[in-house]
Amino acid sequence: MSHNHANTISAGGTGRVGSSTTGTIETIDDADERRVKQRVGTPNGFRLQRNGGGGGALSALSIEGSTYKLFISAKRTQVNGSDTTQYFNSKSFMAAKNTSSLGGTQAGFDIYGFPGMNVMNWLKGHTNLSWVGYYLHAPDHTGTSWLGTRSELAAGGWTVAPIYVGQQDTAVWTRTAAQGAKDADQAATEMGASGDGFAPGAVCYLDIENGRVSSSELTYADAWCAELTKDGYTAGIYAPGSDFPELTSQFSHAKAALEWVADYQNSSYWPAAGTTTFADPGLTSVHPNAVAWQYDDKPFYINTPYGKIGVDLDVIATSPSSSSHPSLSTVSPGSYPADTITHTMKLLGTSFQNGDTLTFIDPQGHVYNSSSAKLTFVSSTEIDYQFNDSTDAGTWQVRVNSSNGSSSSGYKTFSVSSPVLTPSLTSVSPTSYPSDSNNHLMKLFGSNFQSGDTLTFTDPQGDSINGSAAKLTFVSSTEIDYQFNDGKDAGNWSVRVNSPDGSLHSGYSTFSVAGPVLTPLLSSVSPNVYPADSNNHTMQLFGSNFQSGDSLTFSDPQGDSISANPAKLTFVSSTEIDYQFNDGKDAGNWSVRVNSPDGSLHSGYSSFSVASAVLTPLLSSVSPSAYPADSNNHTMQLFGSNFQSGDTLTFSDPEGGSINSNPAKLTFVSSTEIDYQFNDGQDAGNWSVRINSPDGSLHSSYNSFSVAAAASVRGLTPPAGTSHLNLFLQYISTGFAAPAAGPHSVLPPQGGPQYLEIGLALSHY
Repeated sequence: MSHNHANTISAGGTGRVGSSTTGTIETIDDADERRVKQRVGTPNGFRLQRNGGGGGALSALSIEGSTYKLFISAKRTQVNGSDTTQYFNSKSFMAAKNTSSLGGTQAGFDIYGFPGMNVMNWLKGHTNLSWVGYYLHAPDHTGTSWLGTRSELAAGGWTVAPIYVGQQDTAVWTRTAAQGAKDADQAATEMGASGDGFAPGAVCYLDIENGRVSSSELTYADAWCAELTKDGYTAGIYAPGSDFPELTSQFSHAKAALEWVADYQNSSYWPAAGTTTFADPGLTSVHPNAVAWQYDDKPFYINTPYGKIGVDLDVIATSPSSSSHPSLSTVSPGSYPADTITHTMKLLGTSFQNGDTLTFIDPQGHVYNSSSAKLTFVSSTEIDYQFNDSTDAGTWQVRVNSSNGSSSSGYKTFSVSSPVLTPSLTSVSPTSYPSDSNNHLMKLFGSNFQSGDTLTFTDPQGDSINGSAAKLTFVSSTEIDYQFNDGKDAGNWSVRVNSPDGSLHSGYSTFSVAGPVLTPLLSSVSPNVYPADSNNHTMQLFGSNFQSGDSLTFSDPQGDSISANPAKLTFVSSTEIDYQFNDGKDAGNWSVRVNSPDGSLHSGYSSFSVASAVLTPLLSSVSPSAYPADSNNHTMQLFGSNFQSGDTLTFSDPEGGSINSNPAKLTFVSSTEIDYQFNDGQDAGNWSVRINSPDGSLHSSYNSFSVAAAASVRGLTPPAGTSHLNLFLQYISTGFAAPAAGPHSVLPPQGGPQYLEIGLALSHY
């Protein structure tokens, strides 16, 4: 097809070719239908179809049936209020009998400039040409004579084929993918509602005939086809037959386009001059993949009452109709699992026909034709297909093609989803971040990562924070990168990876946000007394400058240092740390301090106590059991069992009064011994003592001991008539055994005042 000619069609007309008979009609008016039937008769199966109406423009009148087709072409106009009829072929008609056909093809033509409706109506009534090329405004076809004539052509019985003459292989034009997409958008605009109103899915042919195509022209054509498809129309390409192998082998979108072949030198048929019924040139066998073919690269001249015109003759396969473009509205379901199993796909729309096919485009842009064995024509509004995606996940497209391949619906998208995998997170790098408000690159490594995975963070306070999709980059199945901002929230953080649908999760992986190091200040420990056992007890430490990551150091009653277990420590705030304290039954005085996260700074120690379990003390003996009556301290040893640090003593003096021990004079030696510095205050007599538990609730029995007074002389009583003086000494104190007799110092005997007779030899002078 040369650029001064026209193009062919994707939507067929009503023309048929064959022998004809001629009759006569006297007038054409509102009674045309009745008169035509009277002249021609109404053979079985006839149907009278009128295009136009009484009192208006009657552009074509036809009687169409299984045997005859009658054309009467006329034009009615209003002249001073009266109808004036102008006849293209006055008082005649042609009945074309279908005794010969083009073998399922239709004849058409194209011409550079619009010849006018007079010529078009004459051709429609006197030839078997049924469709015409319709030139859009394009880079290499700047004329606009065809634009705006579509509705008038349709009223005259013509079906039109939009043609866009794109950037040709010359130095004038820009042949890039970007330019191809831009030009396709222009074609779609002219095709659409704001232009000539072609239905969605209608075919527009890209004319790229200018010798053998270059690589840049191929790139341009493929991009044009892809963009026009996105715009909702069906892409076609008009090119020499020698160009299609390269177009269809290298470029997926061009491969999917409908083919219209200009087979310049291979035409085996050329009609004789004066021919009005055009036969099939037999090119379907030369290029079987095409839907339309050009007779030859030269014009055929037709004489009309309006002059001789030269047209390119073309033929298109099997009569498609502009009103029967398949229209695809929905693909159901809209998503399929990535596997190797067939899934029923329902395609819903309008104008589907038995024999329609499907074209798929995978996520990589490769084009696939449907398998007839897997396709089921259900109705004009539904086609079912057994779809197998071969585990190719991503966004797919599908369209419906008419049975003869001359028209297609627009593409509809659907998705193939990868199987959901459980992500496994093994590490986060780096593992520590500064406490600020900046984004820092975090790399998460593991396995089973998928595009669409999300992140969940847990901050030092235990709150969950969802990651931002805009800050996440899926690198591979083993790496996800994230721009992490901690918002100056120092402490221990954790993160996990979630599957795209949120149903599966990795384990958490921890990392830290380090704040500035502060010197912790510890002011109190609560409570400050704990029972001596093996249980955990909540200890609250209060102060200031506490930080997440701080640690504790304990000092036990023996002076040993014990580091806290991080798992038992909870950072509550900068003024409180909680700890689960277990003293291991080690009773006594303890202390604790708070350390900074890096261990370089420390608070002072704060003391607390661990109290043993309260036991009933048992007192078995006191040593010694007797003490002199004086005002001195004497060491008293108390022996028994169940003694505890913190035990106290209670004394009972000879007068029956109770005296509490002085803690400063008591020494806890062991669980079997307590020592005491005893001072009786010169209170001689029988004493007793007991031991009390630290809390004073339990007591031992009393154990007795004595305090003895010093001796005094009561008087001398010499017997009469003797030379000896008996010396009687009365002892005040009691409680001692009687000493042996003799002239020596003795202690007073037990049992009250006693008299001891001591013999003294007196010298007589």
